[in-house]
Amino acid sequence: MDEGARWVALALTVPEALQDDLAGILGADSLGVETSPARDGHATLRIFLPLESGSAALVDAAKDALRAQGLAPETCALRLEPVADERWVERYHATLRPMPVGEMFLVVPGDPPATTDGRQTILLPPGKAFGTGEHETTRLCAEALERRVELGSTWADVGTGTGILSVVAAHCGASRVTACDVDPDAVEVAREVLDANRVADKVDLVLGSAEVLAPSSVDGIVANIDPRYFTEHARELASALRPGGILLASGFLHADVPEIVEALGAAGLSAVEDRERGPWALVIAGRQTG
Repeated sequence: MDEGARWVALALTVPEALQDDLAGILGADSLGVETSPARDGHATLRIFLPLESGSAALVDAAKDALRAQGLAPETCALRLEPVADERWVERYHATLRPMPVGEMFLVVPGDPPATTDGRQTILLPPGKAFGTGEHETTRLCAEALERRVELGSTWADVGTGTGILSVVAAHCGASRVTACDVDPDAVEVAREVLDANRVADKVDLVLGSAEVLAPSSVDGIVANIDPRYFTEHARELASALRPGGILLASGFLHADVPEIVEALGAAGLSAVEDRERGPWALVIAGRQTG
């Protein structure tokens, strides 16, 4: 690996029919995913991550994901590529176009477009990693927020990343949002996004996770995060909700739903609905009032 590299790209070549599913699965915690056509109905994926992410773990996770899709890893040209140029993030975002999110919003990387088709824009300053709204779980969460946020309610966005879901909650009528993330870089990115969208006065940015939320302090929580988080921190999420409050949980595959619903139930959160988009899922659970 190049000693000057700060980033690494996990590269692989897969059938075009599976590129979206694999990009979602492997890119869930990445800084971005690039796709490009390859020969004979295939596509090449490059998933960008910090070099310190751990090369062996990345390759093993990719092999597992390929096998789950019925592919033999040795046929997919799986490899790690050093990325020495730190400006790849800016180049990646320059290729992005406005993306509809939910029924009401349009996420705009860079300059506002000439037309928005009546949607509320969410501006994303160029060159910012940590998610741009294109992932299915972000869209599932935004749609759920549109339906569930009540005027004047208080919310928390756990694992906020760029802060897109905090912006959605604020625009949907939340009077106060607490946005938290364990990554200080993500918190700084979110700060810029909140400022760009003029909702910083409604959102409190905090370094940390659900444990920073006071007991019974919010009407709702949206958490688009690793599935293991819900099995390990269900009690902290439940504690932060007021009686009758709701959790919008996503960031996991539909196959993970039974385990997550069981963990939430043990913490006093009853699943009332689940939705899916492709292989990805969202669970809506309510805190019991008794």
